[in-house]
Amino acid sequence: MPKVKKTSKKAQKKIPTIKVLVVDDHRIVREGIRSSLSHYPFIKIVGEAADGREALRKVETLLPDIALMDIDMPRMDGLTAIGIISKKFPKTRVITLTMHENKDYVLLIVRAGGKGYVLKDTSSDQLARAIRSVHQGEAFFSPSVSRVLQEYIQSDERPKPRVTLTDREIAILSSISAGKTTKEIATQLNLSDRTIETYRARIRRKIHARNTAEMMKYAVENFLHRF
Repeated sequence: MPKVKKTSKKAQKKIPTIKVLVVDDHRIVREGIRSSLSHYPFIKIVGEAADGREALRKVETLLPDIALMDIDMPRMDGLTAIGIISKKFPKTRVITLTMHENKDYVLLIVRAGGKGYVLKDTSSDQLARAIRSVHQGEAFFSPSVSRVLQEYIQSDERPKPRVTLTDREIAILSSISAGKTTKEIATQLNLSDRTIETYRARIRRKIHARNTAEMMKYAVENFLHRF
């Protein structure tokens, strides 16, 4: 059990309670997170969800300050849920809690609107610190994840694009990676919705992407430094 400094009742009242939703498809993991965070007086677990779809419903009804989100889940994965939450419920900040620490996952989460990235082997103290930091408007990444990002940013070994896209296609791919809808992209570029859909289909064919998530991954791997 982590050591928690004793504070007076008056001091405790000054610390805002942070409402947290725990999202993971494994019940034992959710129970473990709930137990480990129960020792922090400024954190209140307001609900749990087993997949992305349930998370969206819980966010809408419970209005948590923070959603702790796993990535690999059935029905709707964490990446998709983060993108929707960041757009529809911007007051709920999302921290990804996962076992993956490779740069592709990290960059995709950032692009989708995630505010923090914490590994599942982290200590309860560090997780509580991440929750408080993100609630205060800061970003938070586990130390090992921060190192992965730093190495990537400082590296000149980014792979060159595998196919040639026009400037317009790159601009549209950039907007897709930022989570914008077809209508939003059309308005931004002063084009029709149908034209943007045509571009999207053309880009998918060129880069051999089956869905939006794969388009986002391709963009992160090849064009992040240009956006």
